[in-house]
Amino acid sequence: MSIPAAGSIAFGAERVVLECDLATLADRLQAVLPLRDLAQIGPAKGFQHRSIVAGAGSVQLLAGCHTPLHGRSDESRRLMFLLTAQGEAQYETQGRVLPVQGDLCGLFLPGSAMVAQTDDYNGIILSAEPEELLAAAASVAGCPEPTAAMRQRIQEPEVFYPDDREHRTALQNLRQAIGMVDLAAPRGMDLAVSLGIDDLLYRCMVLLLFPDLCGGADGLEGDTAKRRRLMTEIEGFLIANLASPIRLSELEIRFNVSRRTLQQWFSQRHGCGPIQWVRRRRLYAARLKLLDRDSAQVSIQSISEACGYLSAASFSRDFKACFQMKPSDLTAP
Repeated sequence: MSIPAAGSIAFGAERVVLECDLATLADRLQAVLPLRDLAQIGPAKGFQHRSIVAGAGSVQLLAGCHTPLHGRSDESRRLMFLLTAQGEAQYETQGRVLPVQGDLCGLFLPGSAMVAQTDDYNGIILSAEPEELLAAAASVAGCPEPTAAMRQRIQEPEVFYPDDREHRTALQNLRQAIGMVDLAAPRGMDLAVSLGIDDLLYRCMVLLLFPDLCGGADGLEGDTAKRRRLMTEIEGFLIANLASPIRLSELEIRFNVSRRTLQQWFSQRHGCGPIQWVRRRRLYAARLKLLDRDSAQVSIQSISEACGYLSAASFSRDFKACFQMKPSDLTAP
């Protein structure tokens, strides 16, 4: 395995070097989130990363790319935005599974404890102060102070996909704003604040979390908002039933959506059909069970069955095709 897009991290690309020390990356991650533990997935000798941290006012940022990782973080009073530039990752928090992939995908995490799995991955983490984000939201909305609805909104995690026009525009704006961090790099955080980069970052985050502030939730975007909600319901149902057979006919009836529409929506959002998407979520769920320190006492057969596989052979085949390693590679002492 090798890290993706090694020369194109979001900022500081010319100032970082290729490293193989997991502890160095863990130290940098601590600057943006309360990391509890971090481990590479796969052979230790194959681990690689390029990473850098920066600050703009109260916003802390980390940009980097790395080979597969598994990690956990504790609860934090700060909020986090994650932007995927390349690769795939899956996060679990508040009982929800939140997958991200591709070159323009975002994730909001409200500071609750989380578990993460990544493959070869290139992305950005922004750590922000909730009160400053709320103040920016109130300013954009023209309110004297944040509303109760705004405060409730920042308690809920969400994935932002580029198949949604509102999200795509907001994600592009945020990524461009992050690129401005390089302008202030030679002079540090004081210049970043003088240039208003921190305020720009907060306002871009606001546009992601509160698209209705720009009138995007009504009118022509009504169908988009409806589809967004329905896809969230469908994906939530599929993840909650990973151990059960998934039939498109059942989804058609339950959600009143045609098979053709389901295939189209999943292809636009995830680059695959719903059955293929479920299979990938099953494999991620199985990998997390295998990575658990107690899984050495649990058979691969029982894990594959718990994740919806009727055959251990087909599970092992799909697992190797997805992760380029056998399930037994993660359970070996």
